[in-house]
Amino acid sequence: NGAGKTTLLRTLNGALASDEGAVRVVGEDVHALSSKATSRLVATVPQTTSVTFDFPVREVVRMGRTPHRGRFEGWRERDDEAVESAMRRTAVESLADRPVTEVSGGERQRVLIARALAQETPVLLLDEPTASLDINHQVRTLELVSDLVADG
Repeated sequence: NGAGKTTLLRTLNGALASDEGAVRVVGEDVHALSSKATSRLVATVPQTTSVTFDFPVREVVRMGRTPHRGRFEGWRERDDEAVESAMRRTAVESLADRPVTEVSGGERQRVLIARALAQETPVLLLDEPTASLDINHQVRTLELVSDLVADG
């Protein structure tokens, strides 16, 4: 509704520079950090995401581990654990081998939340996570968010 929520979230995650002041996450100014370093502090699930490549769901969730890996670094057991935990938490394990382009809108939203959880950041920003979802997926998504808040 034009109130500026998305702009605020983009400023908080370092995608937009603030006109004044600083945005700090665990003491770090997100605008003074590289995008990779910021991505180790803040994970964002945008309001709309178009997924045009038919990556398997598991690969999309694995992309959340990118900020924790060096350019030529191999995959670690810790990465697998983070991905599996995020998929379990969002109940998308059964979709692991399906192309992300073939899952429903609600399932895709849970996959994107799983990707953000796999980043293992202290801050998780969700931009209207229930927009365009049917009532069943809205309830499931809000229950997941409530569980995440309760778990800290």
